[in-house]
Amino acid sequence: MDYLTGLGIRAKKASTLLNVLDQERKNNIIEACAKALIESSNDILEANRIDIDYAKKNGMKESLIDRLMLSKDRIKAMADGLIELIALPDPIGEV
Repeated sequence: MDYLTGLGIRAKKASTLLNVLDQERKNNIIEACAKALIESSNDILEANRIDIDYAKKNGMKESLIDRLMLSKDRIKAMADGLIELIALPDPIGEV
């Protein structure tokens, strides 16, 4: 099984588990993810630097490299976006 197939299978299993959680529990998970992004930002930025170097060495277009490049501000924006999700109504079970 390749990486993407395995990832898809794990995502499907996770979605089944998330469907039965109440909104408070899901919001706690989202908040923990946002907090983890901020707390792990130095590690994320270091891994991103490696990705950027690899992309440059392999001739990736500068416009794509810009999309790939992270900064403390971009990571904070991702975390803020997750926090904004908490204010939204839970869409599970809605048509």
